[in-house]
Amino acid sequence: MTCEWKSRTEWVDESKPKLDFLSKTFGAAQVPVANCRKSEYGSQPKQTWTVEQFITYWKNYCHAEKETCNTECHYLKDWHFTSDFPDYQAYFTPTFFSSDWLNEACDAKCFDCDEDFRFVYMGPKGSWTPFHADVYRSFSWSANICGRKKWIFCRCGFEEKHRDKFGNLPFDVTEISKEHPDDFIEIFQEAGEVIFVPSGWHHQVHNLENTISINHNWINGSNLKRVWCFLQNELAAVEKEIDDCKSGMTDEQWTNQCQMLMRANTGMNFADFLKLLETITHARLDQIRKKLDLKNIFQMDDIQNQTAIQPSVHDCLETLVKLQQALAGIEGDKKAFPKHVNHIVFDLCAILPVIVDWLEKDKISSAQLTSRVKQLTLNITFTLKSITNFLG
Repeated sequence: MTCEWKSRTEWVDESKPKLDFLSKTFGAAQVPVANCRKSEYGSQPKQTWTVEQFITYWKNYCHAEKETCNTECHYLKDWHFTSDFPDYQAYFTPTFFSSDWLNEACDAKCFDCDEDFRFVYMGPKGSWTPFHADVYRSFSWSANICGRKKWIFCRCGFEEKHRDKFGNLPFDVTEISKEHPDDFIEIFQEAGEVIFVPSGWHHQVHNLENTISINHNWINGSNLKRVWCFLQNELAAVEKEIDDCKSGMTDEQWTNQCQMLMRANTGMNFADFLKLLETITHARLDQIRKKLDLKNIFQMDDIQNQTAIQPSVHDCLETLVKLQQALAGIEGDKKAFPKHVNHIVFDLCAILPVIVDWLEKDKISSAQLTSRVKQLTLNITFTLKSITNFLG
C-alpha cells in the first residue's frame, strides 16, 4: 500500500529518516512541536519551530540519548505538510480511505481557515501522543514511513470506566492498560504498515524508534451519525457548564454564546457542521447530474420552486425505503444503474437521517441555521425521489 510512495524512498535510507534531506528540502516550513515530558491542561504543550530547527534538535537528541535520559523529548506533530508543499506528492490516499468528506470540504474552502486534516508526524524514539480520541470523533489512518510504533487502544466505551472523580480521562494509560488488560488492545506497527482507527476509539501512541508517519482524519457517511452525536454531546456540556448565565440572555444570545464556546472548545460548531453537509451534498448533486440522465425529472429549478413544500419526517424516511427497494431490484444490472453512482447515493442517504434528526430537535440551533437545514432536506429528498423514479 505504501511501497510506491515518494516519502518511502526520498525520506528514508536503510530504514532510518534521512534527516539532512528533510532539513534541506523542507527546512523553512513552520511546524508545531510538542514537549513529550510536560503536560498542560491535559495535553502536551506546543511551540512553533522550523523543520530545520527540529532536525537539528533531533540529531542532538539522538546523540544525547546515548549518554543521558534528562534531555527533553520533542515531537513534531500535526504538520499540514500537503498544504505547505502542494506540489510535492509525498503519498497518495489509500483507496480504502478515499471517501474523505473532511478534506474534500477543506479543499473546497468550506471552512474559515486554510488548514486541512492531512498531517505528517516526526519524532525520536521515546516521543509519544497521550490518551485521546480523534477530533470530532472522526476516523483516522496512520502510515509509518519509517520506524516502529506501539498503539494502546481502549475498547470503545470502556474508557468511561477509567475517568477520575472529576470526570476526566487519564493522560497516560501505560500502567492502567497493564492493570486492566481486558479493556485495552496493544498493536505494534512496523514501517510501511497502515493503522485504521475507528471512530470514537481512544488510543495512545509511542514511537519505539525514530519514526515518521503520515496521518489523516476524515469523516464520511459511515461515521456521520457518530460525529453528529458527538457534537450534540459537546453542546450539552457547554450548556451545562454556563447554565447559571442563561437567565440574563435572550434565546438567540444563549444559542450564539453556546455555539461560540463550542467552536472554541471543540473546533467545530453546528454552523461548521452544516457547511460540511452542504458542501458534500452540493458536490454529490452535481456528480449525479453528470453520471445519470436525469434531465427530465431532476432540475435544480424544480427544487427551488418547491421550497415552500417541506417534506415530513415520514416522507424523508419513506423516500429512503423506496430507494433501497429500487436499488435491490436492479442489483447486478450495471446498465440500469452504474456501479460508480452507488457511492454518491450512499452519501446522500447518510446525510438525510442526520438532518431529519436535527429538524426534530426543538431550539437546537438558530432560526437561520434551521432554515438552511430544511432547504438541504428538501434538496436531498427530491433528488432521491428522482433517482427512485429513474430506476422504476
